Amino acid sequence: MKPPQVSDEFARETGDLTARRCRIGLLVYLLFAAAGAVAEWRVYPQRGSLLLATLAVEAVVVCAVLLTTRKPITHPKSAWIVLLASVSVCSILALYNAAVDGDMLYVLLTYMSFMLVAAMVIPWGAGFQLAMNVGIIADYSVALAGGARTGPVPAYDFLAIAAGAVISTLGAHYVEEYRRRLFAQAAALRQANRSLEAATRARMELLSGLSHDMRTPLSVVMGYAEILVDDPALSENLRQPVHSIAREAKELLYLVDSVLDLARLESGRLPFHRSTFRLAELVQPLRETTTDLLRDRSVHLRWEIPDTLTVDSDEGKVREIVRNLLSNAVKYTLEGEIAISAAPNDGGTDIVVADTGIGIAPEHLDLIFDPFHRVVPEGDAHLPGSGFGLYMVKLLVALVGGTIDVQSVPNGGSTFHVWLPPQPPSSVLSPES
Repeated sequence: MKPPQVSDEFARETGDLTARRCRIGLLVYLLFAAAGAVAEWRVYPQRGSLLLATLAVEAVVVCAVLLTTRKPITHPKSAWIVLLASVSVCSILALYNAAVDGDMLYVLLTYMSFMLVAAMVIPWGAGFQLAMNVGIIADYSVALAGGARTGPVPAYDFLAIAAGAVISTLGAHYVEEYRRRLFAQAAALRQANRSLEAATRARMELLSGLSHDMRTPLSVVMGYAEILVDDPALSENLRQPVHSIAREAKELLYLVDSVLDLARLESGRLPFHRSTFRLAELVQPLRETTTDLLRDRSVHLRWEIPDTLTVDSDEGKVREIVRNLLSNAVKYTLEGEIAISAAPNDGGTDIVVADTGIGIAPEHLDLIFDPFHRVVPEGDAHLPGSGFGLYMVKLLVALVGGTIDVQSVPNGGSTFHVWLPPQPPSSVLSPES
């Protein structure tokens, strides 16, 4: 079922297209007619005044079309104007040749060109095309009746022009049907796009509301837990559980913010804040958090980020990239080592996060950056994770103009390699930047 607005939009677009192409076609015809008139005048000087009068009348018809189609015009009004102009030009040509006993072979070629070109470029449908074809055949008959010369077998000429009329009418019919289908599909796509945008806005509003509603109680829990941890009166056997409460509340708060940022990333609404910063200072808090998460594991954290290494990018987004990669390494590394290193490379900056965790099978390497895709070995379904951390990393790396790749061996660990460009891409820089 076609959307209700298709008819009006189709009429407006068809009218504009018909009028515009008619103007171009008639101007081109007038140029060729003028050139033909000059050539004919050189051969038949006695026809000069009649040639000039014919050309002048044709020019008047063309000017009338130009004037009547200056403003936007809809279908079928534009088609009626084109039909009247086309038949008028053909009638003028027929009357001229009848008056001078002209050779109708060239006129026949002109008429057939009118038919075929109109069917291909004027989107007015089979009805108007057929009307023009009938008018052209009538003009051709008038010219012959008036004394114009035809070929040795006039029936062949009529057969040729009749065949051109049939072919051009069918062509105009199929062109119109094809345009209507395309237009209906385009209208359906526009409607689907509007629905998708509305759903995206609704999701953003929902996530924003949920984020606000969840942040408040989580902040309260985290605040009280931190106060208790710092209280000297708290017994040692309770200090560690309270510390765990604060840590988990902080992680849950980060998860809430990440979900909101992910929605903004997908909709292209996450702003870019450019700055130049020291990478080591930026990720130092992540070092402390990661060390705390590994406290109860036999995992060594190796940190190799030069203090002098600077990056020109968005601090928050680079921090989130490193945070998600470290979080991923912590989740899947139960023993061994997690290493993060950074160094200048190709004008930009390399950041490498490697671990000795469970690794990733080759058939899953192309899937780990898909949203909510988790690679969980059989029997380890208890491993934490939401499945959108690496998806968010991919989006953030693309936003800052970098690249990311991964090498992994099952039960042999994984290595994520991120390259940040020397400066942010121009597509994300605001005028203030």
